[in-house]
Amino acid sequence: MTGSRGRRFGWWVLGSLTFLWAAVCVLGFQAFTAPDSLGDRLANWVPGLLPWLGGTLTFTLAMVWTGLAWVIQQEQGAPVTPLVPAELLTLDPTQFERHVALVLRHRGFRVRQRGGSGDHGVDLEVYPSSGRKGIVQCKRYRSTVGERTVRDLYGTMLHEDADHAFLVTAGEISASARVWAEGKPITLVDGERLWQLAVECAR
Repeated sequence: MTGSRGRRFGWWVLGSLTFLWAAVCVLGFQAFTAPDSLGDRLANWVPGLLPWLGGTLTFTLAMVWTGLAWVIQQEQGAPVTPLVPAELLTLDPTQFERHVALVLRHRGFRVRQRGGSGDHGVDLEVYPSSGRKGIVQCKRYRSTVGERTVRDLYGTMLHEDADHAFLVTAGEISASARVWAEGKPITLVDGERLWQLAVECAR
């Protein structure tokens, strides 16, 4: 259960939990609006509700932990399919980000997807076994990534207070961009290199 299927499962779990707690709220509201005294309401409502509430809470926690463990285990254990640059270009941007995230997980990084509106040019956050946060920018480009893109990424890295930046593209990276990145905490991965990394992960 990876990608969109995993997220649908997560939304199903959250929806179920929301429904359960909404039911608790409705029952509580009905009990407290009953036409009798406050003392009678409390005496009649609380003792009967507590066992049910405890069972609901236990079921809720079990669902949350089981769902999270299942999704995480499936994502981490999913095999990597090596894709050559031409195949990478058949992916949509979201699928490309997930492919990059899967490769990085297999290489020992903890990965958090962050792409979307307001991502400030950061698609993924990565955390090595030792060290601070790194950021990843995924470019599913047919064209060549130039120096300006790498310079912008370096500025984003400083703004994010990250230790390292990765630029991963399905296309190629210009010679000037590679020269500019030399000596800086930036790793440039073109489509050919991404395929090689995926092959290593699949062995």
